[in-house]
Amino acid sequence: MVQDFIVTQDSVPSGIMTASIVGGDSIIRLRELLAYKREEHKLTAEEIELLPDDKRADALSGKIKSVTYSEYGRVRAGEPLSVESWMQVEGAVEFNPPAVDPPNSATATLVLEGTNWPRVEIPISLVIGDIRIEFQATPLECHQGEVTPAMVSVTLPAGSSAARINLDVNHPYIHASKSVDVPAGGSANIAFDLSVDRKCPLGGSLSISLLAGLYRSAQQVTR
Repeated sequence: MVQDFIVTQDSVPSGIMTASIVGGDSIIRLRELLAYKREEHKLTAEEIELLPDDKRADALSGKIKSVTYSEYGRVRAGEPLSVESWMQVEGAVEFNPPAVDPPNSATATLVLEGTNWPRVEIPISLVIGDIRIEFQATPLECHQGEVTPAMVSVTLPAGSSAARINLDVNHPYIHASKSVDVPAGGSANIAFDLSVDRKCPLGGSLSISLLAGLYRSAQQVTR
């Protein structure tokens, strides 16, 4: 499993930046740190046509531009990365628990350092094992275009560290997303609001899945 992160602030100070993982027992490792150049371009005629009418004049005058990012540099853990203030910096942390007798959890610290900014430390916690998720009452009766409240129980594996768990519904017509703080090796209940699309088919029963994760696809690291 890989978790991306983005280094954000008003501007990344020009100079040298390094990233590393402290701890983690080789289960949590930094895969790479990357810098991207930000480039602005005038919108094409086709792109301008897609804009609302009140935005087209600004696009024609160059006030509205398209922005692209191209890779400038890529390094591994502890290696120096040269960055400029106009760049975007991203990284990736990978999680590789052993296949045989893995621990219940692992913790580490992501450390960011730069020549022109102070050391930043971000704690990382990984739960290894099955996270049990259950609706406390079933079946649920839902209606098109309405929100249905539901109570959900989340249980961590025994011996795991406390964690914030993100829950997302995996269904094309039913949407919900929420986070819950679960104590170490314990359980927590959360009120979950299921929003049903107006195009959801009527009648019958639907099966939905809840996806659980410790992290979202892109975490922001702010100085």
